[in-house]
Amino acid sequence: MQTKLRRPETRFPQSRSFGATPLAGKVQKIRGSHTSLPTLSSTRLSFIDQEFNTRKPLTRKQVKLASLLVGAVVFAVALSVWVVANRREKAGAKSQISARDEMHNSELPQFAARSMTQALDLAKRALANRDIQNIPALWHTGSASAEEVDQFIRTGDARDGSPTGFVWLGSLDAGDQPLEGVQITYNHPEKRVVRLAMLTPDEMGTWKVDFDAFAKTATPGWNEIRAGGVKQAVVRVIIVRDTYYNFAYRDEKKWMSYGLVSDDIDGVFHGYCETGSPVANALEDVLADQKRAARVTLEISQRKDADSQQFEITRVLARDWVLKSGTNLLN
Repeated sequence: MQTKLRRPETRFPQSRSFGATPLAGKVQKIRGSHTSLPTLSSTRLSFIDQEFNTRKPLTRKQVKLASLLVGAVVFAVALSVWVVANRREKAGAKSQISARDEMHNSELPQFAARSMTQALDLAKRALANRDIQNIPALWHTGSASAEEVDQFIRTGDARDGSPTGFVWLGSLDAGDQPLEGVQITYNHPEKRVVRLAMLTPDEMGTWKVDFDAFAKTATPGWNEIRAGGVKQAVVRVIIVRDTYYNFAYRDEKKWMSYGLVSDDIDGVFHGYCETGSPVANALEDVLADQKRAARVTLEISQRKDADSQQFEITRVLARDWVLKSGTNLLN
């Protein structure tokens, strides 16, 4: 009569109380170690291997089939995620274009907005043009003559380097006038040069590049302004809130302080306007939209008791660097 063997019952206690170390077979020290770690004997390992590895291994065919199934599932999930993301991206792009077109159509029905291709093409043609007869068709000359615009473009390589990048900025916030932007970078060997081709239509609806915005024109020039003693000037700068109070503008309650920055000057100039004045309200409105900094065109003046880098802001001429046609300058 055969005797049935009972499989030994393995128990795993939930916790261990103080006492002798459980049987773990022979214990050997690991060479080079400062601590002794238990090593299971070959007999013990053989028993564990028989106890927990009783299932037959999968065949190559089964492994291959399982791999194919897992790969198919992963591919299907990835494809579904990509399709959903792509649909959302296209829907978002369409909604943005629709909203942008609706804004232009409702606020500026007489002027169609430039597409990215049209804006980039106009900016490139304006910079590449070397025929002075075509200047009026491509540029709003503003305070400059056609000859001055032509000369500025021709000397561009020596002054700025060659244009290497054109980035469409889309519609710019310029109040109630239509304005599109193209950012142009140059390969100057010593400094980073960036200019903005700001496109705006004339009275007939023909879009052109604004030269004064492109050249960041200051009247008089920055060299004369820096020399001091300028009663009035028109400058295109980036404005930020500041906290510098000194000399003629030491009263923090009376004056609001701003930093005036331009690529054409070294360091920061300081601008001031009276707290609660129309100028202060206009600047706060600009910075409320743009947050930390904004492009503005300002009329500034300098007092005799002020530092050479301190100016009083007397008018905000434009929210950006493009002036409306007919703007009265330097009253």
